Amino acid sequence: MRAPENPLQELTALDWIAVLGVGAGALFCFQFPFFIAPHFEKMFADFGGELPDLTQLALTTWFPLMLGLNPASVAFHALSGKHTLARRRLLIVAAFAMAVAFSALCLVAMYAPIFELAGNLK
Repeated sequence: MRAPENPLQELTALDWIAVLGVGAGALFCFQFPFFIAPHFEKMFADFGGELPDLTQLALTTWFPLMLGLNPASVAFHALSGKHTLARRRLLIVAAFAMAVAFSALCLVAMYAPIFELAGNLK
């Protein structure tokens, strides 16, 4: 069996779905400080008091952008470098896991003050 000239031809539809998932997760993190965080920031201003550290970090512009850049760069490296098929798939899966985890981290950071407030109600 002849090796394909383009190593990306070895990837299956499932691999490409994972790459799209990485793109969606990275895009979520990239748009987060500009479209989602401001709405939560207005709501948190009404709360008064100090916000949890993770929430304060997620409300900065640079933190969600850096979270989105990590899985995107791993996926780009997987698709552009000369890797074996197994290593390429491993990198794609790692990037997918990071994209899901970092997107969830941004959401958890926004809901942490709400959960904290609910826990203080008696």
